[in-house]
Amino acid sequence: MNTQDKLIKKWATDIGSNAKRIFADNIELVHATRIATNILKHDAKLLEQNQVHTLQTFLQAAQGKDRNKITQGQCFKIMNIGTQINRKLFKKVKAHK
Repeated sequence: MNTQDKLIKKWATDIGSNAKRIFADNIELVHATRIATNILKHDAKLLEQNQVHTLQTFLQAAQGKDRNKITQGQCFKIMNIGTQINRKLFKKVKAHK
């Protein structure tokens, strides 16, 4: 395995996917998986209970055999949660200035 393959594998793992899926999956699915993984890792304290459940359910489906059944609408729902969290983070940063 060369250096480039190792970097791709590490990057894919960091965003909650694997190297084989990253190039085969729909771009919205990859993007939503990255958002869900990052929010749960770094900003889980800003989530409401139903949002946590939605993100965890999405990630379970994205890691399993049901990955192909995930719709674009479900991906957009995850992206909307990400936007809500980004707004909360921006407000926190703005309040500290």
